[in-house]
Amino acid sequence: MINLMPEASSTPPAARRRYVVRATVASLLFLPTIALASVFSNSAEPHASLIAVASAVAAIVLAGFLSYEFTALIRSLDELQRQIHLAALAIGFAGAAFLIFALGVIAIATPGEAPPAYLISAGVMVLPAGILGYYASLCIQLRSYE
Repeated sequence: MINLMPEASSTPPAARRRYVVRATVASLLFLPTIALASVFSNSAEPHASLIAVASAVAAIVLAGFLSYEFTALIRSLDELQRQIHLAALAIGFAGAAFLIFALGVIAIATPGEAPPAYLISAGVMVLPAGILGYYASLCIQLRSYE
């Protein structure tokens, strides 16, 4: 049998059930909100921009809820499993941040039609922002061990 949520496989049963149900429902709601925001952002219909903004806000709230649920799941793990998951998160997000950073730098150096400025600035700033986030999180986490 394929484990569709491997991050929940080593958690206590009650925490696993909670995470699987809540994350699945939130994920299924997240996809339509992104689609609605995308469809209505370019529409000329009346109130289209209001629907697009409301959908985008709903997607942000759902992403925050998913982040909260994932954090609660990680906190329910024993020390070894928590270390394994945190190492996987660090490696995965560092790789993604580096890729976005590299694409931003390439966009600056590539001749031809320039990409939108917000894409370049987001790409170039993702790595420094991730480093600042890492140190802020590290300071908060270290307080629990003092």
